[in-house]
Amino acid sequence: MHGLDHSRLQAKIDISHVPYKGTLQAVTELLSGQVSLMLANTLSVLPFVNSSRLRALAISSAQRSAAASSLPTIDESGLPGYEASTWFGVMIPSGAPREVVNRLNTELRKIAQSKAVGDLLLGQGADALGTSAEEFAARIKSDIAKWAATIKAAGIRVE
Repeated sequence: MHGLDHSRLQAKIDISHVPYKGTLQAVTELLSGQVSLMLANTLSVLPFVNSSRLRALAISSAQRSAAASSLPTIDESGLPGYEASTWFGVMIPSGAPREVVNRLNTELRKIAQSKAVGDLLLGQGADALGTSAEEFAARIKSDIAKWAATIKAAGIRVE
């Protein structure tokens, strides 16, 4: 599943997804003009944006990124409600005692919100958020529903 299908359907535009074996090949073809646009993670294109070799139009997260604060979101750019972002999280078995969940969440949030980790992630184009276990579970549930609807609307099938 690619974010392009979500974007194409929500914006009601006709663009084609060109599959690449990796991001490096796709960025190379974008830089050479072989393709006209790309939805990419910030880490893979931010150096080219910062050196003016690529022009970033918008960021697909719900909020602006600290790594590129002047870059508007797609929502701000005229496609209300658009949000497609990559996230990483820590998971443990569902039967874990609540005290363990709370302690891990507390310690992991401290780490995620530390200056050292924040600076490291910011340098890679990411934002350290850190949420509660309940907020993370709600995000997963919401994303499953959103992407299931996109998959169905796009007629995507497993090959």
